[in-house]
Amino acid sequence: LGEVLPEILPNVTIEAAGDWMRNSVLQRFDPFLLMVAGVSAIHLWLPVKRRALKAVLPGVALSLVLWNIAIWGFSVYISQVANYSATYAGLAGAMSALIFLYLMAVILILGAEFNAALRDIKRGAR
Repeated sequence: LGEVLPEILPNVTIEAAGDWMRNSVLQRFDPFLLMVAGVSAIHLWLPVKRRALKAVLPGVALSLVLWNIAIWGFSVYISQVANYSATYAGLAGAMSALIFLYLMAVILILGAEFNAALRDIKRGAR
């Protein structure tokens, strides 16, 4: 294989393959992995009573899906519909950021509530 590979792919080196891996594949998954780690940490360590990772994964998954939909929807809303600069002038960026942070906090709480509802269903309490 070591003798045949250079003949098949003469311009591909180990360095080029590593650069491709770093530049294309990892750049697309790094933000997602950071989001998974961050949201998982929030769901694991912020509640008073600690939960196992397996118990919080459904809420983490729901939060991440809703989070990505909200990011896309909010960016469309800001670029196409909202005209905060007419109302808030120089504070338009701050108002947009506050609304965005509020939306993200609601999504995190929704994921935690989803975990609590699943826990109650498993225990038999409704």
